[in-house]
Amino acid sequence: MSPTSITTQSGGNLVLFSSNARPRYVQDILNTLALPEGAVYRFRYDYNLIGEEFRSPTFCAMLNNQQALLVFVEQPKDRNATTDGKIRFFPYRRVVVRDIKPDGRVLLVEFELGKYVDWRSGAKQIQAYHDIIKSLPDNNRPVKIYAANSSVDLDSLIPSVSAENSTQSWQGFIEATKTVPDFANALFFRVSDLREIGEPLWSKFWRMINKSAKRHGYSIVHPLKEILPGLSGYEVRSGTTNRLNLSFYLARDPHQSPLKDRGVSFDLDTKYFSYVQKPIPIGFRYDTYPLYLVVTTLNQDVITTLEIGLTKQQSNVSPSGGATATPANPQIGGTNTPTQTLALEAAPTAPELTILLRLNYPRMRLALNFILLFLAQVVTVASGKLEGILKWLKLDQTTIDMLKPLDPILGVAGPLLTSIILVVLFRRLPSVKD
Repeated sequence: MSPTSITTQSGGNLVLFSSNARPRYVQDILNTLALPEGAVYRFRYDYNLIGEEFRSPTFCAMLNNQQALLVFVEQPKDRNATTDGKIRFFPYRRVVVRDIKPDGRVLLVEFELGKYVDWRSGAKQIQAYHDIIKSLPDNNRPVKIYAANSSVDLDSLIPSVSAENSTQSWQGFIEATKTVPDFANALFFRVSDLREIGEPLWSKFWRMINKSAKRHGYSIVHPLKEILPGLSGYEVRSGTTNRLNLSFYLARDPHQSPLKDRGVSFDLDTKYFSYVQKPIPIGFRYDTYPLYLVVTTLNQDVITTLEIGLTKQQSNVSPSGGATATPANPQIGGTNTPTQTLALEAAPTAPELTILLRLNYPRMRLALNFILLFLAQVVTVASGKLEGILKWLKLDQTTIDMLKPLDPILGVAGPLLTSIILVVLFRRLPSVKD
């Protein structure tokens, strides 16, 4: 990878580059574009590409918790051919460094993803952003990691956007990089948010009484949290329905893309989810899609994963029964341009995401149910013995005479309340499959 880190005296700028030198690095770009704000990711850098100062744990510790900027570097595949005229810089996301440390022959940089860089004007911003990054001090070629003092304020020169404009900026970056051959056959998607959805009890009750009543729903956004040390994910409640909102953007016409026979798959542990979405066929250029996560009733906390990626490539079968390879892309108009020729060689690709999910067992709710069940049993036992209980409490006769009519009511209320609570508990019994 050809990345660069730059830090400023004013505490301003740490820049992390990832290039298209290898497929793994391109995958890093796709993944860091797709993951939601707050997700944790990691880059790895070979010692051959870092300065001496980064080999010092003390120096690296000074960079923790700093704001940083992720930049995609388009460069020739041949490192020896890397020159100023053949390199393009595309800043795309703000991050916060969580941990940066040398480990053997590599430097590990762990960071938390933040806001997207403002790409709402698309290709119009390419040259301006490229010139800003290129102008940073000591930005030598071939690019290496180094530290340099600079007073450049990247926050103002390369602004980021609010959450409301994230999708538009994400799409703008894709439009700006559509001439990059490595992205020619790429499917981009991003996780917008995860929401718990449902209908409150009062709405359900009202619709039972009034069949024409309108259904009232609720939607609660789940924030990303640290599920395991250094790993972020979502917490969802047992027995709930949740919706993961996804945005899709195909780099080229779906009818000309080798992805047209592929799909987006969702891998979940069926022991914990009562509904698993089938793969989405890629027959669109732009789309949004809700993935529903219907959690079964659990009797303990569970940590599991949701994996999102492309379905596996399938070969066509000829009439004679033999397998035939699917051509990467047919020629357009009989002759391919240089960009189209490179697109033919680019492998179909998409983000490969593993999202941690903690499924929470509803302890407090069940504890409350058992407390109510105990009280219902006390009411049942008190039926027919109310007068004796009131005398044991040493109440005056006037009060006892006033409360005695409640005795037959207790005889009905106790068993009724017990039955209702048992039904509720039965509905919440764990339903995890073997």
